[in-house]
This record gives sequence, C-alpha cells and structure tokens, in this order.
Amino acid sequence: VKPIDNVANTSSLGEISPQLKKVEDYYLANINLELSKLEYSPENKELFDGYVSRLGELSTAYEQLSQELLNNGPNEQTVTALIDNLKMRLNLLYRLKEKLNELNDDSSFEEIKS
Repeated sequence: VKPIDNVANTSSLGEISPQLKKVEDYYLANINLELSKLEYSPENKELFDGYVSRLGELSTAYEQLSQELLNNGPNEQTVTALIDNLKMRLNLLYRLKEKLNELNDDSSFEEIKS
C-alpha cells in the first residue's frame, strides 16, 4: 500500500488506498442496490421506518468517523470502524428485506385463508 501524500486531508476510505476504495465502493454499491429493491407500503411502514431510522444513525456515525479520519489521519481503529459501519448497514438492509418478505408471506397466507 503506497501512502498518500496528504493523509491529514483524508476523509474517505478510497483516499487511503485503492484496496480500501474497492471495499468502500463494494459496500456502498450493495447498500444502494438493496435500498433500491425495497418496497414501501402502508402495511410495512412501522417496520420500514424503524430500519430506516437505524440506517440514518449508522450513516451519521459514518460521517463522524469520516470527519475523524480527516482530522486525525488514517489509523487502523478508524478504518476498521468505517468498514464495520458499512457492513452493519448492509446487514441491516438484508434483515429488513428478510422481514419484509416474511411480512408479505404472512399477508399472502392470510389472504389465502380468508
């Protein structure tokens, strides 16, 4: 890994190394893909809103970590925390998708029973 010249002005993983840029891009692309697949409806509003709220909290934490990266320069703890944050957001979206599928399956089952 070749160090970049101005590490104090680094604010994203991609600016630290090409490998970290690939990791960041992978997670951000998958997060956006999963978000685009979600279907919001009045029936799943409460569930959806809870997960979206948690995603917002994680996004805010990511911004704070990025600011820490900018202020203090890259270190293993901050880089790991940024990657973990991306992983948590993607896993949260997978869980939301799973819960929405369960909700849809339950609704379909109730319609069949009626």
